[in-house]
Amino acid sequence: MYYNRLKEIAKAKGKSLYRVSMQTGIAPCTIYQIANGKIYPFEGWRQKIASVLKESEADIFPCQCEGEEAVNV
Repeated sequence: MYYNRLKEIAKAKGKSLYRVSMQTGIAPCTIYQIANGKIYPFEGWRQKIASVLKESEADIFPCQCEGEEAVNV
């Protein structure tokens, strides 16, 4: 699984994952899989999501190493 802060940041911005999906043009099922760490997003997806949420990619999608440490703690 991949750690990310997509759900947390979207909620803080007052956006549902469905709304993020509609604003990015990424299928809802894909956004939910990304948010739940089932799949790691392509670079283009990361850019679109970061743009919609007005956050940096690094804030939403920390490096894989940091994510694994966070999951294992």
